[in-house]
Amino acid sequence: MSSRKRTLACLAFFALFLLFVGAFSAELPVSSGSNQRLFQLSVSAITKEVPPGETFRFYTKMSFNTGTKISTPYVLNYQIRHSQDKSNILLNVSKEGVLLYQETFNDAFHIPKNATTGNYVIEASLFSSEYNSTISSADYFSVDRPFFIFSILYALLDNPLAYVIYLVLAPLAFLGYKGYGKLKDYLKKKQKYVATDVSKLPKPGARSIWLGKVAETPSNAYYDIDKIQTHMVAAGGTGSGKSVSMQVIVEELLLKNIPVIVVDPTAQWTGFIRPQKDPAMLRLFPNFGIKPEDARAFPTNLLDITDPTTEIDVRDYMKPGEITVLNVNKIPPGQLDGFVKKMIEKIFASPWGESHELKLLIIFDEVHRLLPKFGGKGGYIAIERGCREFRKWGIGLVMISQVLLDFKGAIRTNIGTEIQLRTKYEGDINRVKTKYGPAFAATITKLIIGTGIMQNPEYNDGKPWYVQFRPLLHSTFRISEEDLAQYKTVTATLKELKSKLEEMKKKGRDVYDLGMEINLAEEKLKQGNVSMASTYLEGVKQKLSIGKN
Repeated sequence: MSSRKRTLACLAFFALFLLFVGAFSAELPVSSGSNQRLFQLSVSAITKEVPPGETFRFYTKMSFNTGTKISTPYVLNYQIRHSQDKSNILLNVSKEGVLLYQETFNDAFHIPKNATTGNYVIEASLFSSEYNSTISSADYFSVDRPFFIFSILYALLDNPLAYVIYLVLAPLAFLGYKGYGKLKDYLKKKQKYVATDVSKLPKPGARSIWLGKVAETPSNAYYDIDKIQTHMVAAGGTGSGKSVSMQVIVEELLLKNIPVIVVDPTAQWTGFIRPQKDPAMLRLFPNFGIKPEDARAFPTNLLDITDPTTEIDVRDYMKPGEITVLNVNKIPPGQLDGFVKKMIEKIFASPWGESHELKLLIIFDEVHRLLPKFGGKGGYIAIERGCREFRKWGIGLVMISQVLLDFKGAIRTNIGTEIQLRTKYEGDINRVKTKYGPAFAATITKLIIGTGIMQNPEYNDGKPWYVQFRPLLHSTFRISEEDLAQYKTVTATLKELKSKLEEMKKKGRDVYDLGMEINLAEEKLKQGNVSMASTYLEGVKQKLSIGKN
């Protein structure tokens, strides 16, 4: 074909195209009415091509012409119809409003799945009753069923976001999925303990205490105070952290103003009277969100018991937030049995009201010393009886030993909570294996210091969970024998002066000021400030001496 013929063909094609556009445009109404210049209306198809069953989106703009009134009521009518078959109407809807100078909005219409394919017209007509004026605008779009491959190709080639999704995000998602699988496998191999659903564990609240963390998770570990009323046992080998773990529970109870009494055969609990200063323990504080300035002592009564016949009435030491340490390290195991028996019998002989809340916690450390093989006779039996009866009075018992199998008979039957720390004792390992399965038993020898498995049938579907106990706020170390002797001397002086004041009261003498000084001395003694307590008591002794003269 010659160049001249090609030129003539292009011109003819262009002329036909203009005729087609003109004929199509002639079908789109533009405006009517005598006052059409007052308004401007424009409707535009945002979605130029839409498959049946998908959403068609369009844009509408209405406004007054410059210099005219800026508010008038209107009725806006939309119609969507087939461009060739005018009876094929997909949408015919009206909306009313007030035109405030200019209004623009996007609308959407769901194309029915059975819609006929082809070209469609979206027409908007704006009618103002105030001016009896109507103005119209229209645009076209097509309804088509594209071949799915073309749809994908179009999305890839036409939408820049598709390039990001398919060429960047999809490969990253694939690599992330693979990496996540490998990370899970790695963490599973590295994980020491059986995974726990923390949603099934005790929750924080007014009657709960904070223990530390659920091991191998960032979640805090809590426990219900009143579950301790159904008693608790803790066991673990030497150096496993069993006493320290129980001391965490005691600290929390003291912070909740619940009194605690400890029968201490090692003097290890005497450290409550001083704040924590152990560098190794202080280094653990940040791991649990504890600040160094949070280290503190607790109000402590130290009773150095050397006579196994000493009578202890626990009601004398039920002072909110105070711990009473009965230091029995100088009593031989065979005689300790009698002391414990006498103490528990005194509790049974005292009047108690029923309570559904924990009112007092009594701890027996190294309770295996009360077993018959160590010379025990009636002490262990007395504790068994206490496990059956004490909870109805709001008295909880905690027994600490090296071996959980030490607890037999009524003690094991009436214990609500068990804590097992690290041990190599086959008996306890087999007990855990039989009761909870080999997965839990396999972890017993791997538990780090201060981490134990807790179990109470009301939580975690009856299965154990792992608790990493927080560091102690009070001193990890027992006080020295010298300090204990000085404390004992000042305690004896305090007791003697309080007795004298009671005699003076009975004789009608005014002892208010002396009583205040004795109370101050007693508070200082509970805080571990023995020298200050001694100073106060010396002042009282001098005043009493002058009074005699």
